[in-house]
Amino acid sequence: MMTSVNLSSTPGGRIVRAPEVDVWQTAAQTLRKVEDLASSEKSGGYREGYEKGVRDGLASVRDEHAAAAEQLARTVAAVDRYLGSMEGEIAELTMGIVRQVLGTFDDADLVARLAGEALANFRRARHLKITVHPDACTRVREAVDGLVEREGLAVTVMVAGDPALRPTDCRLVSDFAVVEADLETQLAALARALPQREAQRP
Repeated sequence: MMTSVNLSSTPGGRIVRAPEVDVWQTAAQTLRKVEDLASSEKSGGYREGYEKGVRDGLASVRDEHAAAAEQLARTVAAVDRYLGSMEGEIAELTMGIVRQVLGTFDDADLVARLAGEALANFRRARHLKITVHPDACTRVREAVDGLVEREGLAVTVMVAGDPALRPTDCRLVSDFAVVEADLETQLAALARALPQREAQRP
């Protein structure tokens, strides 16, 4: 006996015999499963491709940032080296300017100022001898006497001249210390301090 079965999976509405119905139905179910599986795999493939694209994009951004950071570090190091090489030149230029400015002052006035500044470090001394070049004695004595009076210092100061000293030399001697307060010593200290100040800058 023949059975007429119209299956969507059968081409052209073909008439299928009863014993073949189960085979066709099984084939149709298998086809649907294969199609579902293919669709699932396709969706999975899209998802995996998208995720891989995101991963690759993030990796590319990280690589670019790392390269930029490395380039920045190299640039900073190069600038540091350049500035470091200029420290000596800057200090030399600064000292040249200082010497040029100081050259406009009278030697006796400079020594008087140096003696006054140094005297501030001897506030507890009882006796102090300041030795300078003879040409600076009068000016130094005036400056020191004025400072002692203004500050009310309880120190006895003697100013002496020594022709062996240079016009800008100044030596202070107390009961417990000897200080070379001459201009060259002060300038040398300034020259040493300049590179240290540059190195301490952030």
